[in-house]
This record gives sequence, structure tokens and C-alpha cells, in this order.
Amino acid sequence: MLVNLLEYVMIRLVELYSFLIIVWCLLSWFPNGINSALGEFVDRLVRPYISFF
Repeated sequence: MLVNLLEYVMIRLVELYSFLIIVWCLLSWFPNGINSALGEFVDRLVRPYISFF
């Protein structure tokens, strides 16, 4: 039961992070998209992962 719960939570966190990466990509297409409040928040969350590539 605990393993199933942990698996569920991990899957949902990966899905959320994948969604944030997509939002980050979309914001990068718009002028000043990354410089908005939402863009800066998403950039702080996504940039550490993206910087590996």
C-alpha cells in the first residue's frame, strides 16, 4: 500500500515537472514571457534541470 502511494506521488511529480518544462518552452517563444512573474517562477524551477543539457 505504501509503495503504491509513493509510486503514485512520484509519477504525479514527474508529470507536473514535465508540464512546467512545456510551459517554460512556450514562455520562451513570447517576448518578455520569461521575464514575467510566472516566467521567473517557472524558470527558477526548470533552469537547474535544463542547464544539464
